[in-house]
Amino acid sequence: MGADGMFRKVFGRKGLGEAFAPRSYTGDGLHPALKAELQRLDFYSRGFGQRAVRYVTTGEDEALLADMAPLARGNLVGSSAYQQVKPSLHDMTGATNLAVASGEIAPGPQLPRLLRLRIAASQIQGPWGKSLTTRDLTMLGMSAMLFGGLSKLTVNYKYQWDKAIPLAVVLDHFRAAGGDAADVFDSMLRYDHMGYVEAGGWSASDTCDNLIRTCPSALAEAMHRAEPRKRVIGLKMIEHHAASDVPEIEALLVAMLSKPFTKDDRALVISALARLDPAQLLGVLERGLPTGDADARHALVEVAGRASTPAILACLAERAKVEKTARVQAAIAAVLE
Repeated sequence: MGADGMFRKVFGRKGLGEAFAPRSYTGDGLHPALKAELQRLDFYSRGFGQRAVRYVTTGEDEALLADMAPLARGNLVGSSAYQQVKPSLHDMTGATNLAVASGEIAPGPQLPRLLRLRIAASQIQGPWGKSLTTRDLTMLGMSAMLFGGLSKLTVNYKYQWDKAIPLAVVLDHFRAAGGDAADVFDSMLRYDHMGYVEAGGWSASDTCDNLIRTCPSALAEAMHRAEPRKRVIGLKMIEHHAASDVPEIEALLVAMLSKPFTKDDRALVISALARLDPAQLLGVLERGLPTGDADARHALVEVAGRASTPAILACLAERAKVEKTARVQAAIAAVLE
């Protein structure tokens, strides 16, 4: 179902009616779902719907944000008029999110302004006890908007990627909101609940491959920020795009063999490195063994033990001559036996 169909299903043929339609500012050009979400703010406080339409359309009346913030707590209460009026707030925001994910609302200034309204209404919040900047909340909101819309494009728990915007447009949305490639990777790691690189999807796209290769530090930054259980998605993207030959990505993989990364991270990276072509792995060992810390060196020796070509064994033999950490020496000796 497209966003227009979703809108008609939620709001009916006549839309929201006169209660949602202040006439002194029409907001011509706004997508119907977006306009309906804004006009709902008349139930947040009288006149706020009209002001919101004006703000999102033109950028004028930014004072609305400050006026909304003190009223947020009261409007989060389930018995408030803002929450009680039908269709539900969840359905309204969902219709807007779908319009974004399906390409019916293009990148531009309107969505960042909408996100600032959602932030002012406390609809976008960070983890409990963690204070986030407005930029952080905006990126969090953009991620939730895109993946929330994408979730409405699922059939039998599979995304209909042919109906979703391409990753290049996702990047444009983030850039319009002041974000960058690191925020796109951060979003993909946080919200991609599928847990694998899906054919036709954002993480499998040529655009993703290009982003990894041209902005490898952005992926590294996102991997450092991600929850441990989400990093597996990043590793699968790296392996899918055969991007471990990018120097910054190789450095990331070696870094993930040590703290502050976890034992699970380490195990996943060891398996990924062991699947490399032996000639490429030899280069990783030659660069990583002299520079990595003891944990990284020990893990690299384990990787080498899974791909014991003559050249790799010769590399380990040379390392044994200068290695000073007992457990790494022991690991090398075990492989060379």
